[in-house]
Amino acid sequence: MLNRIILNLTPMPRSTMLKTDLLARLYKEKTKLYEGEFREEQTEEWHHGAHFAYSRLLDIISEYRQ
Repeated sequence: MLNRIILNLTPMPRSTMLKTDLLARLYKEKTKLYEGEFREEQTEEWHHGAHFAYSRLLDIISEYRQ
């Protein structure tokens, strides 16, 4: 099972990640969630939890400067 999870991950770039890059990626993922990209695969409770988690991450990241 772990091998399957590892194979499904997108490769990470080998450079420094900036706050703006991370925010852009999180907003992109949250937008996909909002537009219903995962609608058939997950329950409504899962969606609420995912929205909460993304919002919480965005709040935490906003506490840091660049």
